[in-house]
Amino acid sequence: TPVAGIGPDGDSYQPKEGRQVETGFKYTPSGFDGYMTLAVFDVKEDKTLISTGAPVQEQAGERHSQGVEVEGVGYLTDNLKLTASYTYTDARYDVSDDQKDERAPLIPYHMASTWLDYSFDGALSGLALGGGVRYVGESKPSPGSTIERDVPSYTLYDVMVRYDFDKHWTA
Repeated sequence: TPVAGIGPDGDSYQPKEGRQVETGFKYTPSGFDGYMTLAVFDVKEDKTLISTGAPVQEQAGERHSQGVEVEGVGYLTDNLKLTASYTYTDARYDVSDDQKDERAPLIPYHMASTWLDYSFDGALSGLALGGGVRYVGESKPSPGSTIERDVPSYTLYDVMVRYDFDKHWTA
């Protein structure tokens, strides 16, 4: 993958190279209006961009990410859909003899979300309301930053109003 930008030495970044292995399955239980998915992944990336405290990122070493993703989608009624997901990611990098098998910055181990989406019928057809919660676990700060502790976990609350004018236009 090409990487835009100039490194600390003034040269253009080298393209990133990597390998990804992912496997999973999707299951639709009988008698249940919905499905569940499970995926396991292993990603290795060479020439990773890392922060060193310099004004620009340096390209060095390898990043290795392994994890699992689980998602469930179910229609509680004809109009009400529930989506829930969880992701575990263990991302580590090796960039030098002093920095081996270190946890990659700003990538949390745990993320989870849930979302409800209600679509109206009749006179309000085309209108939908939704809301959800997203949790992002704590992560490590970038090396060389002025942050001296872990980046704390946080939770976000989302709301949505959507109107489908036709199959081509949505607001």
